[in-house]
Amino acid sequence: MDGGLNLGPRELLTLGTVVSGLAVTWGMVRQQLKAAEEKFSSMTKELHEIQTRLDQIDGLTGRHEDKLKQHAIISSVSSLDKRSRFEADVSARVKNLEKLADSNLKLHNGEHKATAVKEK
Repeated sequence: MDGGLNLGPRELLTLGTVVSGLAVTWGMVRQQLKAAEEKFSSMTKELHEIQTRLDQIDGLTGRHEDKLKQHAIISSVSSLDKRSRFEADVSARVKNLEKLADSNLKLHNGEHKATAVKEK
């Protein structure tokens, strides 16, 4: 033997089988990688859509939260107390003005008394 690689038909057949098996396996791996890439792409799109919807919901939630805070301030005990005191003060002033108007009407009774000023 001259130290070279002696391959008989059996070894060549085995080598061919192994190489063809590797080629088939490589094809299957490429196909699975392509399918995984497509699935990843579709999941990325879905995730983007979900994120957009969540942003819209967060915006609505924030606005509703602000409105609830405003209603809480308006309906707070101190605010209601201030409003109640203001309304009571206005009501008392209106009643006082009504009394003054009634006494003014009773005083004149629709007619004015004669004054010292002569009409020309």
